[in-house]
Amino acid sequence: MPIAAIEALTAKSSAEAIQSAISECISAEVEAGREQRQAIAMCYSMARKATKKSLGQEGLAIRKARRG
Repeated sequence: MPIAAIEALTAKSSAEAIQSAISECISAEVEAGREQRQAIAMCYSMARKATKKSLGQEGLAIRKARRG
């Protein structure tokens, strides 16, 4: 499912814009029926490709928080 916010990201996107797009993507994917962990992985992957930035540390922090 294409997420406009992710598609709008570029290498010059701010950290806040990237995080907002990822959050929007995760919400949309979960609403569409994907498991939360799968949605997180998928959205971070799309954001990394769009921005050409390593987003691993932020993703790791979110995954750890989700596990409880």
